[in-house]
Amino acid sequence: MSKVRLLLKRKRRAGVNAGQYCTFCTALSSQQIDAAPSCQACYNFPAQRATLFSPTDITMSLLRRTLKYTTGNRLGQRLLQKQMRLCRWLMGIGAGAPVGTSGEVEIMQMLARSNRRDLVIVDAGANTGQFLNMSVDRLGDRLSEIHSFEPAAETFEALANNAPQRSGVVLNNLALGSAAGQTELFYDRERSGLASMTRRDLSCFGTAFDKSETIQVTTLDQYAAENAITQIDWLKIDVEGHELDVLRGAEDLLQAGAIDHVTFEFGGCHIDTRTFFRDFYQFFSAHGMRILRITPSGFLSPIKQYRESEENFDTSNFLAVSKDRSLAA
Repeated sequence: MSKVRLLLKRKRRAGVNAGQYCTFCTALSSQQIDAAPSCQACYNFPAQRATLFSPTDITMSLLRRTLKYTTGNRLGQRLLQKQMRLCRWLMGIGAGAPVGTSGEVEIMQMLARSNRRDLVIVDAGANTGQFLNMSVDRLGDRLSEIHSFEPAAETFEALANNAPQRSGVVLNNLALGSAAGQTELFYDRERSGLASMTRRDLSCFGTAFDKSETIQVTTLDQYAAENAITQIDWLKIDVEGHELDVLRGAEDLLQAGAIDHVTFEFGGCHIDTRTFFRDFYQFFSAHGMRILRITPSGFLSPIKQYRESEENFDTSNFLAVSKDRSLAA
């Protein structure tokens, strides 16, 4: 029985004249629709009836009632968890960790299909060169410059050894942040892909961030000014929870519309830095940019409006572009 019919039935039992109430939303009636009592809102918008009593709503209501009882057990809950993980992964939620499957390949292919040449890429959080080498391999002669940033001394040494020997590859033993200076970098082991400027608490995984070193930090605005960079086609950020710091250090470039595409990770590291997806949404909205979630298939799913349900801390990749700019145009 629908919610409306149930309410009307209760009113009849209480001795209330059901004709005094809207048939569609149970508010006090004042008009008639097809000889049925209705409130002013439903009278003015009779199409609401189709949404209030749509076949989809009825089907979903019946499905919920059925599944509520069939899944109220240990096996049912396990099956729901597996289905939920699969559905979330297909949506790009939790699919953002490895470079090869994070969706970044699709962005490269998108740039490769465009008529862009002389591409300039900034790789913030280069680690040992995974993204750098893939960019060079896939973009070929379309790539003019790629500026890679890796602050950890031993990791930077591995990056230098792995980097392709070609013009336009610029390696920087620096971190990008919101202000120039020095800070501590924490990690669990040498060359770790988890290294962060926040001492993370990963005790639930048996991982201790018991190593650190002092690193140098600059801002992207300052670096671009010093190196005569006026346009960046792609800013890729993977700095374990401090992505917003990198973006705040690029305010001048963003305000000038000098950065076309930004990709960033959002995941468990943002629990430690107390950063929410809402912070990214508000930041990019203030700069006239829209956010799209990168899915494993390469489809870019737009985040049209912020909702609390977007706060998913399974590592996911996102793309931000100007609201007025077509992708890879």
